[in-house]
Amino acid sequence: MARAPLQVLLRLRGTAVDAARGELSALLAKEHHASAAARRAEARIAEEMAQANRIEADDGAVEAFARWLPRGRAAALRTRALAEEAQADCTLARARLSAARAAHEAVKSALSRQAQQEQAAVARAEQAVLDEAGSRRSTSSQE
Repeated sequence: MARAPLQVLLRLRGTAVDAARGELSALLAKEHHASAAARRAEARIAEEMAQANRIEADDGAVEAFARWLPRGRAAALRTRALAEEAQADCTLARARLSAARAAHEAVKSALSRQAQQEQAAVARAEQAVLDEAGSRRSTSSQE
């Protein structure tokens, strides 16, 4: 059996695994940054609220907070949505990496089975030669 096609396929599957790892790595970094941005936006709302709720804050600080709050919430919602999208992208990338690894392992298994079959065929051929030689000897000794 020709092993070359499976060897080529194994290299291709290895390349696919490497590419999937790279993609996941990039998406994990994106998710990390998006989650950090969402936490900062939410923390900013809490900080601004704390400033407006201080005893020494005047009505102007409270009114400024009230005017700013819709923008702050919108920013927090946007960053949270981006973080959730990045999380979903990571989940898909993990699935692609898992599928690439499974395909790589399947080719490795096929190569291993093929090698075992080739070894068994060689062993059978060698045994047939030995059996034939033994058969000739026993025939010639009986004569």
